[in-house]
Amino acid sequence: MADEMIVMRSLGNTILSRPREDLISRHTVREYEQPRPKRNDFDELLARLPEIGEAGLTTWAEQYEPWRRFILPAVGVLGRRDAFTEDVIISTSMSIEAAGQLIGRRDGEEATCNQYGATTTATNVYRCLHLLEVKWGTIAADYASLAKAVVNTYNDIKHFDRGEFPDAPVSHLISIITRMIVRLLALHIIDGSGTLLKDHREDGAMWKIQQWSDLYHLTFNERGKAVFSTAEEAETGS
Repeated sequence: MADEMIVMRSLGNTILSRPREDLISRHTVREYEQPRPKRNDFDELLARLPEIGEAGLTTWAEQYEPWRRFILPAVGVLGRRDAFTEDVIISTSMSIEAAGQLIGRRDGEEATCNQYGATTTATNVYRCLHLLEVKWGTIAADYASLAKAVVNTYNDIKHFDRGEFPDAPVSHLISIITRMIVRLLALHIIDGSGTLLKDHREDGAMWKIQQWSDLYHLTFNERGKAVFSTAEEAETGS
C-alpha cells in the first residue's frame, strides 16, 4: 500500500517518490517479529527520556528549523546500522560544519585559521569541540589538533586528488569521534544549560573512544596527521 506519510525525501524536503510499503495487520504481525533488544544495546545511551523531559522535546521541535542543516545529514546516516564508515564521516562532518557556522566564533579558533586568518572547515569543527568541552584523552593534544584530524580525514575521503582512502583504523576512530560530536551537540540543542552534557564532560567520560585509540596505537599530532606507535612506545609514552 502507499501512504502519504511514508515518502522518500531529499535533504531539502522535496518529496521524490511515494514507495509502496507492506501493511502490518493482526494477521501478519508475527511475520515482522523482531528480536528483543539486548541489555547492552542501551550501553551507548547519552540521555534517557525522563532526563530530556517534555521541555527538551519541545525545544528540539522548536529548534529544528534553525538547526536543520545540522540535523538532516546526521539523521540520514546515524539511523543506519550498516552504513560504511566513510559515509558516517562524510555525513556527520557535514553536520558538524553546519553547526560550527551556527555556533559562531570561539576563543582560540585562530589556531585553525589559514595563513591569511580566514576561517576553515577545521574552524567549524573546533567551534563544536570548544562548545562541548569534552575531554578526549590522549587522542589529540588539544581541540585544534583534533579538529584538523577530523577535517583531514573528511577531505581525504571526499577528494579524489588526495589519493587513497585513509587507513581503516583512522577512518574508524574518526567516525566514532564525529558520531559522538553530533550526538553531544544534539544534547546541547535540547538543553542549552549544559545539564545533559555534564556527565560527558567528566574526565574519562570518553573512555570507550580512548580504548579504540589505544587498540590501534593511534593518535593525531598538532597538524591533525595520524601517528601510529608500536605497542612498546604506547606503553612507555615515548
